Amino acid sequence: MEYNIKNQSKKIYNIVKILKDIVNIASFKNINNEHKIIKYLIKQFTICKEIVVVESEQGNANLLIGINTQLKDLNDCILLSGHIDTVNLGIKFKKCEVIDNKIYGLGAPDMKSFIASIIYNLEKLLKIRTPLVLSLTSDEETKFLGIKAFLNELIKRNIKPNLVIVGEPTDVKFSFSNKGATWFTCSIFGKQCHASTPDLGINAIQKTVEILSGINTINKKLVDSSLTVTKINGGELGNMVPEKCMFKLDIRLSKVKDIENIKSKLFSIFTNVCENICDFNIEASKLTPPFEKRNSKFLKNFAISNNIDLIESSFTTEAGVIQQTFCTSNIVIFGPGNAHSIHSENEYIEIDNLKSYSNLLMDLIKAHDKHNYI
Repeated sequence: MEYNIKNQSKKIYNIVKILKDIVNIASFKNINNEHKIIKYLIKQFTICKEIVVVESEQGNANLLIGINTQLKDLNDCILLSGHIDTVNLGIKFKKCEVIDNKIYGLGAPDMKSFIASIIYNLEKLLKIRTPLVLSLTSDEETKFLGIKAFLNELIKRNIKPNLVIVGEPTDVKFSFSNKGATWFTCSIFGKQCHASTPDLGINAIQKTVEILSGINTINKKLVDSSLTVTKINGGELGNMVPEKCMFKLDIRLSKVKDIENIKSKLFSIFTNVCENICDFNIEASKLTPPFEKRNSKFLKNFAISNNIDLIESSFTTEAGVIQQTFCTSNIVIFGPGNAHSIHSENEYIEIDNLKSYSNLLMDLIKAHDKHNYI
């Protein structure tokens, strides 16, 4: 059933329209200075004090916005952190739809609703006394190069946040931790021969199976972490012993200190299976640290007074990278939408959820502003 937003209050109509406009701009690759979404966002934030385009290593455009402030020499500012890009599902891009109180569209909760909430509240945000800085990255779903470029830019400009709000979907709850992400591309090199004489070769697929068995043993012993094989490829012909097998490994760890330990165990498994028999190669990418719990009295008191549930996030966000750069304990993942629907063809957010978040986000910023000036 199509939802008629024009029959609702003007406030709801406005925020839904903003979100639809953003979702209807496909943003899953090549987000450079000329990309439609960059031009759209610059236009929306024109009334802000300063807008800077920060390029990441691969040339993607990321927006650094001083909402009510110039972007230089800021202590104890509020950093609002989000990303513009979405996953690429490999299907035909569909326009945003509003059905039965839900807004459907790629990136609706992840995380264009966060951006829509800021645009919707922009006039109120301009009146906040505490400096407000907004970062919008363009490659969070891939290599996290945007947030790294941002943090370098903040350091260069002497900008230090006291409160950081990462607007990933938490269903309007507070999350004080998330797992880090490390991606490995693993290759096993055997010896090719005819399948009728397998003893004359070295089967790279069979060696890979032995390695995966060892990885599975490690995985079973992990607590709040995981090792997941996400892709595997090997072999050429049905009558030939394969000389190469490749697989990708997704590692999600809840503590920074566990990373080196897991790497060591993986290398030991590969060495034991392949030593003096075949070669292997392991290439690491992404390497995004986990976001570990910190004791923030301000955020916990706000959560209690506003009946906000506290949760832990399993997905990876930019919070871990920010945490490694700045020492503040006031970092929270707090966003609209439910994470269970993201990265899917039917990604959606409920209108009531979006409205509730937009109001609470403003309340949180005002509470911190008052806290700063008492």
